[in-house]
Amino acid sequence: MKTEEGKLKDRVKLFLKQLGAYYHMSVPVGYGRPTVDFVCCVPQWHNGGRIGRFVAIETKAPGNEPTANQWKVLNETKEAGGIAFWCDSYEGFLLQMAASGLVPPPSK
Repeated sequence: MKTEEGKLKDRVKLFLKQLGAYYHMSVPVGYGRPTVDFVCCVPQWHNGGRIGRFVAIETKAPGNEPTANQWKVLNETKEAGGIAFWCDSYEGFLLQMAASGLVPPPSK
């Protein structure tokens, strides 16, 4: 049976696929640089053409927050001009995607 975090990751993967985004999920083995759950290129339309936005996403079980290393990756991504956020629910993921300008805001 999947954990709550595993279920959230599955929903995020499906959403990213539906957007036509590229994403990579690293397998943690203790070598190399730390990373977050999803490293993505999310397509957007801009001035009549399609561009890709670099996005880093950390997913967590409800009530949990990123580790110090994960915060570091999220902050470094933002400092480099990318979009970076974390979420502990699918609704939070959708709100973050909308707040980042990657998708329209959810309708109420």
